[in-house]
Amino acid sequence: MSTLAPQQPAASAGPAPAIAPVLRVMTAGSVDDGKSTLIGKLLHDLDRIDDDVLEDLRRASQRRGRGELDLSLFTDGLSDEREQGITIDVAYRYFAFGGRSFILADSPGHVEYTRNMICAASQSDVALILVDARTGPLEQTRRHALLASLLGVRQRVYLVNKMDLVDFDQARFTEARETIEAIEAGIRAQPDAPVSQVHVLPICALDGDHLARRGERMPWYHGPLLADLLLTLPGRNESDSEGALRFPVQGLIRPTGRAAGDRWHDFRGLSGRIESGRIAVGDRVTVAEPTVEGEARVATVTDILLHEDARLQASAGESITLVLDTDLDIGRGAVLIHADQPAVLSDRIEVDLCWMDERPGRIGQRVLVKQGTRTLMARIEQLHSSLDVNSGQHAPIDSPAQALRKNAVVRAQLRTERPILIDSYTLLPRTGSLILLEPGEFSTLAAGIIRG
Repeated sequence: MSTLAPQQPAASAGPAPAIAPVLRVMTAGSVDDGKSTLIGKLLHDLDRIDDDVLEDLRRASQRRGRGELDLSLFTDGLSDEREQGITIDVAYRYFAFGGRSFILADSPGHVEYTRNMICAASQSDVALILVDARTGPLEQTRRHALLASLLGVRQRVYLVNKMDLVDFDQARFTEARETIEAIEAGIRAQPDAPVSQVHVLPICALDGDHLARRGERMPWYHGPLLADLLLTLPGRNESDSEGALRFPVQGLIRPTGRAAGDRWHDFRGLSGRIESGRIAVGDRVTVAEPTVEGEARVATVTDILLHEDARLQASAGESITLVLDTDLDIGRGAVLIHADQPAVLSDRIEVDLCWMDERPGRIGQRVLVKQGTRTLMARIEQLHSSLDVNSGQHAPIDSPAQALRKNAVVRAQLRTERPILIDSYTLLPRTGSLILLEPGEFSTLAAGIIRG
């Protein structure tokens, strides 16, 4: 069950444990809610913007008549973004503080760029959803919250911004908070909705109130600062490590010629990234594929290598090389799983698709499905329902020809040329997601999550 965090005293600003994982954070919300300003001011107050970058921002601010320093320009890297004052593409920033590293994605707020927001959400642990205190949550706020939940972003932090424009009125914040609670209640009511944690903070991004320091103009707020939350919220890799083993093979490592030398002459390793679960030397693994009677595709892990260093075990998020005691004759696209935890495979897949292409999709359309490191042909077999982003409910499709339009979310059935993993996105998000590509062009048509 998703819960709103109670108002508690601010957490200690002391350093996080050294083992704290990288946290992937994204912004979301409507146009002009202050997403870019939030990021610029937060990093400025944490002293994470280099002096030469600050000087460049000052010059850019003055050229555009925006005062001495407009920190929103920090993430608006495209020339069109700086000239129009909007975010178009997803801008990524990398920084660290308090013993933890962060990857922060500033995604656009306009409905036309919802697909960009989805790309950011698919890789994020935390969503910072901004709300204008003057208007409260809008339709785009609801859309982004729902899509973030749909894509498994279980940590959602609502930031009621521009409190200075409502005279720091606690009643206006309470009103916005109640609307947010109603939005979250609707999300929790969805079937298979993941357990989530939600926080609501009143802020003034322009001045930095409640970002990295407490805002004296809102003495009625006693909750955590945004910087405190970022040091304590869990990342996906922590929960991914508790799931079933999924190791998509990226490639075969087999040195040849003089480069192999005596040490690596007979070496054969399988390289890839552990998407979920854990693996240890001595584990018995098999290939996730339809079983053939009489064929045992099982091997034992003899070595785990990170570069040339030997490891006894590894977990989700780590890129490693596995050495097996048996040649399984596999390559890129295969997925290794624990032999005692069989996986479900099928050539018919129920998915929720967010259509990204300008051209509408259609029933019967041939597509490429990419799941992890594997790509295979498929076709869109059925369209079941479309998602209303305001209510969160699926409705029957009246006009299939127009259902798969840009930014629409549709529940569909795909038929693949060969069986693939059927992992529920709720349980195994890394392998429970896929993308559809246009054959020949390899342009992205849609992002999809598997309904388990």
